[in-house]
Amino acid sequence: MEFPRYPGVLAVTWNWHRYGAGFGGSVQWAHSASANGRWHRLDDHLVDTGELAGEFAAPFGATSLTRWLGRVHDLGKAPCAWQEALVSAASTGRATGVRHKEHAARLAGRELVRTVGGEVAAVIAASALLGHHSGIPDLSSGDAGARSTRDALTEGALDEEISAAVEALQSTLGDLVVEAHDVDLPSWLPTDASGTDPVCIRRLEMFTRMAHSALVDADFLDTQRHFSDSAQPRVAPAEDFALLSSDFASARANLVTGRLATAVGRVRESVYEQAMSYAQNPPGMFRLPAPTGSGKTLTAMGFALQHAASNGLRRVVVAVPFTSITTQNAQVYREMLDRPGLPRVLEHHSAVLDGDAGSSRWRRLAAENWDAPVVVTTTVQLFESLLSNRPSHTRKLHRLAGSVIVLDEVQSLPMSLLPVILDVLRTLVDDYGATVVLSTATQPQFWALPVWAGFPSTSLLPQEQAVRSSLRRVSYEWRLGQPKPTWPEVAGWLAAERQALVIVNTTQDAQSLHRATLDAVQPGSTVLHLSTRMCGAHRLDTLARVRGLLDDGDPVLLVSTQVVEAGVDVDFPAVFRAIGPPDSIAQAAGRANREGRLAGLGRVVVFDPADGGLPGAEYRTATELARQGFAAPAIDPDDVTALATYYEDLYAKLLPGGASGRGTAISGARESFKFRETASLFRMIDDAGVPVIVEYDDPHQHAAGLIARLRAGGSLDPQEWRFLQTRTATLSRAVAAKAVAAGLAADVTPPAKDGQSGRVLAWQGRYDDLRGIDPNEPTNAEEVIW
Repeated sequence: MEFPRYPGVLAVTWNWHRYGAGFGGSVQWAHSASANGRWHRLDDHLVDTGELAGEFAAPFGATSLTRWLGRVHDLGKAPCAWQEALVSAASTGRATGVRHKEHAARLAGRELVRTVGGEVAAVIAASALLGHHSGIPDLSSGDAGARSTRDALTEGALDEEISAAVEALQSTLGDLVVEAHDVDLPSWLPTDASGTDPVCIRRLEMFTRMAHSALVDADFLDTQRHFSDSAQPRVAPAEDFALLSSDFASARANLVTGRLATAVGRVRESVYEQAMSYAQNPPGMFRLPAPTGSGKTLTAMGFALQHAASNGLRRVVVAVPFTSITTQNAQVYREMLDRPGLPRVLEHHSAVLDGDAGSSRWRRLAAENWDAPVVVTTTVQLFESLLSNRPSHTRKLHRLAGSVIVLDEVQSLPMSLLPVILDVLRTLVDDYGATVVLSTATQPQFWALPVWAGFPSTSLLPQEQAVRSSLRRVSYEWRLGQPKPTWPEVAGWLAAERQALVIVNTTQDAQSLHRATLDAVQPGSTVLHLSTRMCGAHRLDTLARVRGLLDDGDPVLLVSTQVVEAGVDVDFPAVFRAIGPPDSIAQAAGRANREGRLAGLGRVVVFDPADGGLPGAEYRTATELARQGFAAPAIDPDDVTALATYYEDLYAKLLPGGASGRGTAISGARESFKFRETASLFRMIDDAGVPVIVEYDDPHQHAAGLIARLRAGGSLDPQEWRFLQTRTATLSRAVAAKAVAAGLAADVTPPAKDGQSGRVLAWQGRYDDLRGIDPNEPTNAEEVIW
């Protein structure tokens, strides 16, 4: 499939001459008056939405269908009942209260069955139409009172109103019924496949999402154009990726100046050059299995930009598993690519707010539909949007067609959802011309799973083993014998080190070991702590202090959770790591002798603490396989052959037959066209944690004032929200609920009906200067909470 360059500002005649400020004759209206008093004619809205939707769907061959969807989506607004309701709503400010989506869905069910796509075309169209406001419904619903797509397809009672609406609009739109019979679907879509082929059904289901996305985005943009009194919709012009790639290459050259004199710098340059040599390849699946510290962040972006330029692709989307890395990478890319008055890099995730008034409006609007050349987001945002049914999430999906999608730290994808995620990625490559780049130091064996069996891929690092050998900067020591060391014993090991990092598996373990280490060292020694129990500003201050001490050669010990393992640039001579999955151990090793400055190798000590915890069943299984496959024979955790065996064993235990309970349920919902159910089942983070605002480095109690304003029903500007975000730590939902019950935390705003969704707390207990929210502080009533 070929993907034409995105035309940007579309060649659509926006019919301002048809606007009026009142009613008269047989004119039907789509929207009430804008700020300038202009009402939005229904025929204009249908024509312009159709043109826009058709352009959006062109990259995946669905212009014919989505253009028709746009031209009929608000057909139900033509009848008198809705028109009268609009007049009333304009004066009262209330919703019209008259349904209108079902008319177009019924028309699709009645007429598209006669097209080449038949019933498949009707179901796809009706699903997209019904979902253009409140979300794609299930094809059939077992819930009492919940309307389904099948209900609308067969609602013959609307036929008289539909015929009248079609006739009323015929003078400007032509015969929408005749036009329906000319609608076709892309030739690659398996419309004639057996109804029992689950792969084909899931491809049809994803196509429905993409068609819905094109329609919803077009509808939003044309409506937004009307109410903002703009002459054209807000659609970014096509990006010149050759220029972007050139700008990036120049910025990168400036960054690496002087670094090529070091052995590590020369290896990083080799990694970059190897990857860039594949940028001319056609779109597909690529792997970047580069070791930690080899410059993957810049290499992946350099490849993605040049690959997009070489293949006429439309944007680059970088998805990473951790918000902290998302922010860090986005800042790097912005410094390299943004120009004054020309923002190019959009950072989009749940925690981002921009207090820069000059660019915040662009970022807010671009985030609605990813209309930016470079998007940096989280894997949660990416995949939950792909499997959501809500327009606010799905309207960005059509932007993924003909794009480069870089998945960083891909080993972090949740195991129970892996078959579903891999299926979606394969569909994006096979059906939507996307390129996917898997970037990781510990490449999982996804091809051992049935969903990716036979799926071709290309390595961007053909000299992988040579690179790994050149970047070998540490030696491993496995201390897993009996008896297992207690925290005081581990603290004794640390006290004998001048500079060392220790990483444990839970926040409770980190706080326990930090206290034990403070007891073990000489008074006045610097022992710092890092975990999500600390707010963002506290973590950044701690890391800045750590880097300063390391650079000056001063003594420093850091006790941390896994928060330090990915994307945090620190360089210790020695790293101690509590036993965990091999990919986590390899990430920890990337914090030892990172720049290769030691005369010899850095040290990585893997130990098995007597009192250590492990977060979750999957993590425990992976840790046990690490004992069996790496510790006993003392194999390095980044050994390519051992890693391949490890992942195959892990899949055999956690994904027997290549499936999981959750994955099977989600796939079943998708194959039944149950969009609502799919969205409710697909949650990448079961316990996303509850944000807790704390008092840190705030002598004027700015946070307390903002919290009081929110509790009084007031609002905050972007800078104020951003400040609160820097003063926010995280607790699990269970711990947060106990903290509230104990009076140590209180809701900032009323929680949602489920008591958890959207919840934000303010901490009322003691906040430790080193450890943040610490349950073992006596004033925090440990026996009540933990």
